[in-house]
Amino acid sequence: MTGKKMRTGIVGTGRMAAETMKALAGMPGYELSALCCRPHSLPQAQELAARYGIPLATGNYNEFLEADTDIVYIALVNSAHYEPARQALLCGKHVIVEKPMCPTLAETQELVRLARERHLLLFEAVTTLHFKNFFKIRELLPRLGNIHHVICNYSQFSSRYDRYLAGEKMPAFDPQCAGGSLLDLNVYNLNFVAGLFGTPTKAAYHAVRGYNGIDTSGTLVAEYPGMVAVCTAAKDADGDNFALIEGEKGWLRVNGPVNTMPSFTLCTDGERQEFALDDTANRLTAEFECFAKAWREQDYPMVYSLLETACRVMETIELTK
Repeated sequence: MTGKKMRTGIVGTGRMAAETMKALAGMPGYELSALCCRPHSLPQAQELAARYGIPLATGNYNEFLEADTDIVYIALVNSAHYEPARQALLCGKHVIVEKPMCPTLAETQELVRLARERHLLLFEAVTTLHFKNFFKIRELLPRLGNIHHVICNYSQFSSRYDRYLAGEKMPAFDPQCAGGSLLDLNVYNLNFVAGLFGTPTKAAYHAVRGYNGIDTSGTLVAEYPGMVAVCTAAKDADGDNFALIEGEKGWLRVNGPVNTMPSFTLCTDGERQEFALDDTANRLTAEFECFAKAWREQDYPMVYSLLETACRVMETIELTK
C-alpha cells in the first residue's frame, strides 16, 4: 500500500470532527471521502464537505457505509460511539473512534473482539500514546529507580460550563451522553498512566458533581504494588497542567497536559535534562500518522498493543464502581 492514501469517512460535525478534518486535509496519507451527520445537521455537513473537498455528505449512515472508504472515524458524543463503530466493523471497514472508545469496558471489549475476528484495524484516537516525548519517557523510566508516585493534572475551565450552570443541556455535561471530566479530560491522564504502568490493583474516584450528577471535576486514585497514581481533571476550574513521576533515583515532569505533552524534564543525580521531541504544531498529527502507517504496513501487533491500553483504561474506571 506504499503511497496509497487512506480514504477516510468522518462521522460527526461537531468541534472534534471539524478539528480532525482540518488536520487530515493537510496530511499526505489521507483522503477525505465521505461525511455523515444527523439529518438536521446536513447543511453544516455540506458546508464542511465543500470546504474540504469531500465528495459525499449525507444524513444516512447506510449510504455512508456504502461509500468508497477504507476507514471510518467516529467523532460523536461518548455514548454514541459503540453502535456506529460496530456497524462499520460489520461492513468490513477499519475504524478510528474518538476517545474514549466506549464509555464501558464491555462495549470496548466487544469492538476489540469484532475487529480481531474480522481482521480489521481498530484505533482509539487519544493523542497521549503517540508522541515522541511519550516513547522517550517510557524509555527513560528505569533511570528513576523504583517509582512510588505519579501525579497528573489536567484542569481546563470549560467554555460550556457557565451555560451548564444556567441550565442548558449539552452533551459535555450530560450523564446520558457519558459526559463529564473523567471521560473527557481525565481519560488522557489514565492513558498516560496505563500506557506506562498497566492496570492498577485498586482504584477509587472522588468527584465534584454538578446539579444533575455529572462529574464537573474529580480525582482518580489508582493503586499499584509499591506505587500510587493520582489523576485529577476539571472542567469547572483552571489549573497548572502537568504529570510528575517520582522514583527513588529521580523524577520526571511533563511540562503541560499529557494530551499535548509539549516537553518534559528529567532530573537524576541532581542534574536536569530537558526534552522536546515533538516538532508538530498540531497535536493530532502524531496519532493520525501512526494510524496511516499501521494501515499501510498492516501492523496488527502494534494496533492490538494499543487496544490493550484502551482496555486497561476502562478496566481502571470499572475498578472505581
